[in-house]
Amino acid sequence: MKNKKIIFIITALCCMMIMSACGATSYSAKEYYEPYVVGAEGNGVFKMSVNEDLKEQILNEALPKDATELEEFQYELLLEGMEYEAEPKDNLSNGDIVKIKVKCDEKALSSIKIKFTNTEFTYTVEGLEEVKELDVWSDVNVTYDGIAPNGKIQIEYSGNDDFVKNNVRYSPDKTSGLSNGDEITVKISVSSKSLMDNLCYIPTSDLERKFTVEGLDAYLREDVDLSDIDEKMYAFAEDLNKNSENYQIGAETQAKGFFASGSLSGKYKIIDSNITPFKRVLLSGQYGNEYAVFYKMNYMVESLSGNENAGHESGWTGESDDLYLCIYIEDIMKLADGTLEYDSEKLNYNWYGYSFMRSFVGADFEEVYNKYYYDNSRYNLEQIIYEDF
Repeated sequence: MKNKKIIFIITALCCMMIMSACGATSYSAKEYYEPYVVGAEGNGVFKMSVNEDLKEQILNEALPKDATELEEFQYELLLEGMEYEAEPKDNLSNGDIVKIKVKCDEKALSSIKIKFTNTEFTYTVEGLEEVKELDVWSDVNVTYDGIAPNGKIQIEYSGNDDFVKNNVRYSPDKTSGLSNGDEITVKISVSSKSLMDNLCYIPTSDLERKFTVEGLDAYLREDVDLSDIDEKMYAFAEDLNKNSENYQIGAETQAKGFFASGSLSGKYKIIDSNITPFKRVLLSGQYGNEYAVFYKMNYMVESLSGNENAGHESGWTGESDDLYLCIYIEDIMKLADGTLEYDSEKLNYNWYGYSFMRSFVGADFEEVYNKYYYDNSRYNLEQIIYEDF
C-alpha cells in the first residue's frame, strides 16, 4: 500500500511539471538579442543588445494582470540575468562567423511560464569599414622666428582634415632658446578612443619626427672676418682723436693727461699722435653681443712750462705714456644667408686716459680690459675672441 502511494505522488509531480512546461510561452533567444559589431575591419568587437520591444512583449504576456511592482521587478531581474558567450568576439573582419550561446536560468523562467529556444546560433560579421590611415605631417608647416640663440619654433597644420585639426596635437620637446642646427623632436598626441571612433589610425613610425632649426638670424658668436667693421672703427677712432679738445694736434693739456708719474703740474702741447689697434674682443650671450677693438694712443708732446718732478724742462719733447681708446659696437647679426648685419652709426667709445680716468694712463692693458668688461654688465656675456691684432 505504501509503495502505491509513492508511485502516485511521483506521477502527480511529473504531471504538474508537464502541465507547467506546456503552459510556458516560448521565445527565440536569437530574436531577443540583436547582435552587432563596433570598430573597423580587422579589429571589430562583437556586442549584443536586447530587443527592447520583445522584452516588453514578454513581460506583458508573462505578468499576471494584478501583478505588483515587486513582481514586475522580479520578472525583469530574471530576464536581465540572462548571459551569453561569443566566440570569437575581438579582432573581427567582415565575413567572420561568431558562435553565440545564450545562458539563462531555465528553471526560474519556467516557473513564470517563460521559455527561450534557439539559445545557440551564429552571426556573420558585416558592415565594418576600412580604417583610414592619417597622413598627419603632409600639411604641417614648421617655422622658426626670433634671433638665435633665443629663437622659437612655430608649428601649424594647414590641411583640410577636420579630424587632424580637432584631435591631433604637435608637441616639440623644445620651444624656445633655439639656434641654427639645433635638433627638435616633435611628437604626435591623439587619444586612441577618438581614433577608433573615427576609424582612423596613425602608423607608429609616424608618431614623432625630428626637425633641424635653420633660417634664424643670429647674434654673432664665432670668429669670422670682421675687417670691414675694423676699418670703420679705425676711421672712427681717428676722427675722435682729430676732433678731441684734449688730444688733437696742437691741443694744450695738463701733464696728468699724458703721464702716470711725476708732477701733475705743467702744460704740454701735442705735436703728433699715433693710433695702433692693439686687441680685439667679441663677447656674446643669449640676448646680444658686443665687438670691441682697443687702440693704444701715443702722443709726441712738448713741455710748455717745464716739469721738474718729471725731469722735463721747458721745450722738452718726448713720447707720452700709453693711453687706451676702446671702440665698440653691439648686436652684430649673422643673417640666415651668412652675411653680417650691423648699424655702423651706432659705434660707441670709451677713453682710458682722460684726466677723470687718470689711473689708466700708462696702465697695464689687463687693468683697462677688466674695467671695460665689468662695466655695463658685460660679465654676462661669453668671451668668443680675445686676441692681439
